[in-house]
Amino acid sequence: MRRNLFSLVLLVVLCSCVASTRGMAPYLQETVTTIQGNVDGIETVMNKQTKEDGLHLTVGAASGSYVVHVCPQWCVEKYDIGFVKGEALTITGSTFSKDGEQNIYAATIVRSNQEVLTLRDPDTGESLWAGRTRDESLPQKDQALLETKQEEMKEKMQKEKMSSQPMRDGSKKNRF
Repeated sequence: MRRNLFSLVLLVVLCSCVASTRGMAPYLQETVTTIQGNVDGIETVMNKQTKEDGLHLTVGAASGSYVVHVCPQWCVEKYDIGFVKGEALTITGSTFSKDGEQNIYAATIVRSNQEVLTLRDPDTGESLWAGRTRDESLPQKDQALLETKQEEMKEKMQKEKMSSQPMRDGSKKNRF
């Protein structure tokens, strides 16, 4: 009896471990990186976990091609989010590998005109649409967080831009 109980518990633990590896990859702070590249492809993909369509971009970067997980399709439609092939982007988010491809959950996307699109909390990975439906707007506190994160990203991008501008003699000087 005791042996059967142990076997049953072991089976449940093993099944839950296998099931958890089949789900979506977690957003991990230690894998957060920033890539720069151009949009090579735009695709709507069905999420097997949520059964919702989501926007994915294929972005060619210096370090290779990435599948960028942007947001659910209903967010694209509600907030009028759009991209075009060839568009230059800077994407910060958590990277992971799936089916031999490099992937990134986009926390922020900065366009070449310096417009910042904040999709997830860059520290925790919590999406700004979490717990909401296509009929709900962002609560006031999340709207404030979104605006704060966008301002922080703009300031960071401006500092990086200034630090990489060449001096009159053609050299680059770190201004930090």
